[in-house]
Amino acid sequence: MKTYRIFHNYDQGDQSVFLSSSIDPTRAAIYCQFLAEAQLGDEVSVQTSGIGKALVQLYGCIPVEKTGSAVPLDLYFAREAHCGKNKYEQLMADKSLHREGIIDLIRPYTHGIEDGLAKAELIKLALPERITDAASYLLREISRVGTLGGLAHEEGRVDGICMGLRLAGVLDNAQEGALKMTLTRAIVRKKRELRPS
Repeated sequence: MKTYRIFHNYDQGDQSVFLSSSIDPTRAAIYCQFLAEAQLGDEVSVQTSGIGKALVQLYGCIPVEKTGSAVPLDLYFAREAHCGKNKYEQLMADKSLHREGIIDLIRPYTHGIEDGLAKAELIKLALPERITDAASYLLREISRVGTLGGLAHEEGRVDGICMGLRLAGVLDNAQEGALKMTLTRAIVRKKRELRPS
């Protein structure tokens, strides 16, 4: 049995989940994320704790104490590694990964761009003095991410938008991280669409 540290590159703070498994849980973890995107919406992201819960309850992993010798499993990069058309289709067709109740189990651990934007709208109502012209511009820029040319520069643009909104007081750290993750996924999807088949 190996111990795995499951985390996401864009997590705010250390949200790592440590699990022990006799088989590498990467494919099961990414299957859960892709299933959430397919059934709940492309912009949906499953929190690390939700992936961990699914791996324990549905795939036989065992929660263990934090250790420095764990094999790192970065959900962001693992997902990207399975994004090619053939890789995605093979993963989703793998019957050994299918389980009843995955969506019901992970739904409480999902968030999407709407969550961050809804919170931003509430903050605008509560703290209108913090919504400057610059913050309003940044909020409008969100809808343009992944739709413009020069995709190689889009990730830097996402960082600027998210940081600008946090510094303007529109988003807290957790909202910034969720929005950054969602916008980065939009860029990756656009790159995948443009990739020659």
